Amino acid sequence: MSGSSGSRRMPPAIRRLCLVVDIEAYSALDHQAQHQAQARLARALTAAVRAAGVPHSPLRRGVIRQNRGDGQLVLLPAGIDEARAISGLVRGLAEAMMGVNAEAPRLRLRAALAQGVVQVAATGYVGKSIVDACRLVDSAALREALAAAPERDVAVAFTDDLFRDVVIHGFGGLVGSDFRQVDVVEERKGFAIAAWVSRPDLVPTAPPAEPRRRWSGRAVAVIVTALMVLGAAAAWSLTHGGGKAEVVTASSPTGGPEARPKPPERFTFFDTGVQLDRCVELRGSGLVPPGHELRLYAEAGEFFYLTLLPAEVDRDTGTWTFPQVIFGPTPKAGVPITLYIALIPERESRRLTDNFDNQYAFRELPRRVVATHTFRRSADNGPC
Repeated sequence: MSGSSGSRRMPPAIRRLCLVVDIEAYSALDHQAQHQAQARLARALTAAVRAAGVPHSPLRRGVIRQNRGDGQLVLLPAGIDEARAISGLVRGLAEAMMGVNAEAPRLRLRAALAQGVVQVAATGYVGKSIVDACRLVDSAALREALAAAPERDVAVAFTDDLFRDVVIHGFGGLVGSDFRQVDVVEERKGFAIAAWVSRPDLVPTAPPAEPRRRWSGRAVAVIVTALMVLGAAAAWSLTHGGGKAEVVTASSPTGGPEARPKPPERFTFFDTGVQLDRCVELRGSGLVPPGHELRLYAEAGEFFYLTLLPAEVDRDTGTWTFPQVIFGPTPKAGVPITLYIALIPERESRRLTDNFDNQYAFRELPRRVVATHTFRRSADNGPC
């Protein structure tokens, strides 16, 4: 034999952005509640990763997720736009937790971010950045930050190098003054690191803009893959006038070749005839061309309200899904809700998501609307 185990080649060392999250008071939950909490956390992290500009499928784009029982380790792919990813993770996770907390019991998270070289090992992944993030998420400083703000669902900590590389420069809209510096020391484990922890008054979303500021309260949050049709708007008589766009199908192509990719099959909402509850999954059929995404709009009064995230698309079966659409309170059953599906280039769709904090309601629809359907609301106004 010419080789030996000692000369075995080490796996590649790749620099990655590391996120570690942990559920507060997880051990106090009973067996069933722990099972549900893990599922809700997984949904929130999927939404946060997508808000960071990284597709949610770990098999396609190199996102690695490793379970930690009451939390998860998430490793983002190498070479991504870290400034955008970090901001998206923080904001996306906060918004997603507002969504999953429509269910009971309420979940609260500690989250820590670090960057550094990571390698695959026998039972998982190793690297100083992973150790740093794990120690930070369990630190007394981060636990105290979450305890000091009972109205918040998430408290965040950054390693000092990541904070100085990204946050201090204002990339992605994060503000350095929203954090305070701490020293995390665990003498028993020989660990010491400088870090930055979110202040109790940190709200990890941009200031509201018109028409959002016309409404108030937690009910206006658009979360996960969710669209909130506001209760006040849902009470209006919803019409089909004003701001309408052409409904484009394979039989009605218009526009130039850039605006009109090869026409897909006709798009259709699936409708079982059952009235929509407060929280629903919306599905339909239609082949989405590569390089494009589907966005969902709901008509309410003078505005069309947009989803935060595009549909999840299965091109093999020609189907699409919006996993969770949340409607505001409805005064009575049978209120009509008109929904629109628009086919939008990926680049434009990303801009809509990036700018969502500033604008999520529009007076006009995009030009390429491929399906529209009016559903009826039930009188179910309880939590999701």
